[in-house]
Amino acid sequence: MSLLGIWVDGVKQTQLAVQDRAVQYGDGFFTTILLMQGKVFNWPAHWRRVQTSAERLGFPAFNEEQLLMSLRQALTELPVELQLAPLMAKLIVTRGIGGAGYAPLSEPTPAVIWQLAEHPLYRQVEDFRQAPQALTLGICQTQAAIQPQLAGLKHLNRLDNVLARAELAEQNLPEGIMLNAFGEVVSATQANLFMLKDGCWLTPVLQYSGVAGTTRAQLLQLVPQWGFEVVEQRLTLADIEQADELFVTNALRGIMPVKVLAERTFGMVQGMDLRQRWCDWQWAQAQELLE
Repeated sequence: MSLLGIWVDGVKQTQLAVQDRAVQYGDGFFTTILLMQGKVFNWPAHWRRVQTSAERLGFPAFNEEQLLMSLRQALTELPVELQLAPLMAKLIVTRGIGGAGYAPLSEPTPAVIWQLAEHPLYRQVEDFRQAPQALTLGICQTQAAIQPQLAGLKHLNRLDNVLARAELAEQNLPEGIMLNAFGEVVSATQANLFMLKDGCWLTPVLQYSGVAGTTRAQLLQLVPQWGFEVVEQRLTLADIEQADELFVTNALRGIMPVKVLAERTFGMVQGMDLRQRWCDWQWAQAQELLE
């Protein structure tokens, strides 16, 4: 994945002060967004994440139009052919500089960082609708952290995911399931998890651990509209192994079907149907960024 540029508070640069609380304490949050054809995909879910993260972490409220304007400015500084290509836009928000040790300023000045890069999978727009390669999942020994006050947030403290990804690299696996110390299935290392059992789609409750993904959030609303039942509940590895189908989701790759987990093979028919519906919905709802 080729990095195309980084903008800090609207200025294209690659430097951040070492005093910034993101560097000192991982004090901030981020969201990763799909861009194609000059459009931003599933923006309402990303905006809700920004609002929720800011509120729960005690950041000042953000202005939606200003955020989109700063993304538009960054995008227009790329060559025209790249502006329309499949891209990853990563929004990183830090609490900025200041405070006494861990204690933050009562009125911080957050830093807003946009990072644009080529999409990690799609090379052209047509790739968006092509059926993805089915995944083989491992089971990570690294546990997902338990912290109810932070559960669901995509904060900047992601070392458990980093260690889990290192495990997968050693096993030459593309993804893996993470559990927490309670023995609950939380997610994949960089995706949320859904399982089909007896006609109902189930996804782990994220009360203690994990990230509430933007694709996951939207699917919880859309799947019932498409005529299927979806339920959040606590799941164990034994539950997952008894699934009829599995898929994982994230913002950049959408719905990714799972073929194999721990030598167990799963079907993919209904998951692929949902994937097509998700692609159609995303494209219909995508918001124009370029004038």
